[in-house]
Amino acid sequence: MKKIALSVWNYLRTYYYGQWATAFFFLCAVSGVILALPYDVHDAWRSISKIMVFNPWAAFFRNFHYWTAQLFLISTLVHMLDYGLRKGYGKVNPGVWLRLVLSLLFIFFVI
Repeated sequence: MKKIALSVWNYLRTYYYGQWATAFFFLCAVSGVILALPYDVHDAWRSISKIMVFNPWAAFFRNFHYWTAQLFLISTLVHMLDYGLRKGYGKVNPGVWLRLVLSLLFIFFVI
């Protein structure tokens, strides 16, 4: 079991989760802009209903937007965990921790 855990850990450390998080963020932002174009703020329920009924690609973009946001959150958490557990970086500055915690709270709030 320990050998499997070690191989999983080595697999996770070989990839750049910060780059994945950035890519998922941009994909989520683009799909959010596409979804925001036909959206009416004053009548949200009817607006979503119209988007889903009259536009067959709307379900795809809504699901794509949702899942890229979730993958952005997961890859950000893994990136922060990976950064915090690396021994080569040494002690992390308190200002960096403050920015990380505030950005993580903002990500949870937005999602």
